[in-house]
Amino acid sequence: PSGRPCAVLLEVKLGEGGFTPCGGRDSTANRRRDVCDSAAAFLAEPGACYLRRPVRKQRDRRYWAIFAQAHGSVAAAFPGTDPAGPCPFAGQAQQPMRNLALARALEQAGTVDRAWFGLCAHDDNPDVAAHWAGWRALLGDPRDAPVMAASAIVAAGRAAGFEDWADWMEDRYRLGQRKPTAAAP
Repeated sequence: PSGRPCAVLLEVKLGEGGFTPCGGRDSTANRRRDVCDSAAAFLAEPGACYLRRPVRKQRDRRYWAIFAQAHGSVAAAFPGTDPAGPCPFAGQAQQPMRNLALARALEQAGTVDRAWFGLCAHDDNPDVAAHWAGWRALLGDPRDAPVMAASAIVAAGRAAGFEDWADWMEDRYRLGQRKPTAAAP
C-alpha cells in the first residue's frame, strides 16, 4: 500500500537433500561449544556464538543483532526453540536462519518495507520437507516460512508461455514424474 518495494527471497532445493549446517559447531577455533550444545546457553548469550566472529574474519556477523532488533530478542525471534536441546542452528536450520537474517536486514536498512523468506522445493523430496518443517516450528508461525512446490512454478511458467523451459525443468528434475519402483522378486 505504501508503494515501496517488498522482497521475496527463495531458497531453491531441487536436487539437494538438506540445508547447510553450521560449520562453527565443529570448528577447532570454537572456544564456546557450550553455546552449541545448549539452546538455553545460546539464547542467554547469543553473542557468544562462534558464528558472530569466526576465526580469521575481519568483521562480526550481525545475525543475532538483526533478530534482536526485529523481535526484541533472539529468543522472541525463534519461539519454537527447545531450551533443553542444542543450539537450534547447529544443524539444518543454520542456512534458513542466515537467509531470514538477510530479509530482516533489508527491512531494517529501509531497502524494502517487508521481506519474506521462503522455500521452493522439489515435490518429491521428503528430506527437504522435513528440514523445512523443523525450521517452520522454530518460527512459531508457519506463515513466516512459506513453501511452494517446484511443480507449481513450472506450471506457472508453462501457463505464461514458457513451454520449452517447463519441458526442460520437468525432464531435468523429474517433476511430475514418479520414479519406477523395483518389481518384487
